[in-house]
Amino acid sequence: MSKTIINVAMVLVDKATDEILKTYPEHPHQQAFASAELRQRLAAYVLSRIPGLYVVTEESMPVVDPESFPLSKDQQEDIERLIHQGIQHVLRDDEFSFPEISVDIVMSPSQWFG
Repeated sequence: MSKTIINVAMVLVDKATDEILKTYPEHPHQQAFASAELRQRLAAYVLSRIPGLYVVTEESMPVVDPESFPLSKDQQEDIERLIHQGIQHVLRDDEFSFPEISVDIVMSPSQWFG
């Protein structure tokens, strides 16, 4: 039977990222990281700062259950901290900017009271 190597760290980081992004506002954070490009940049930021976690499995069963690879409390906290830092880093990057929000001048507060 043929074996394959799977990067478990990627699966764990992806799962933790989903959970952490739920705690951030819809706009701009969740909306920004719905983009596959930004999501990959965030994953690369985190994965480049943690040790690799790999498993060898049968090629016929390449699916990895993240629950079967428990992390220590320190490892989990490091990943979570790096995800928070990575979110800020990616959003601060010069290549990314949020779309401008147009404000209708008719509805500006200065005109509410005459």
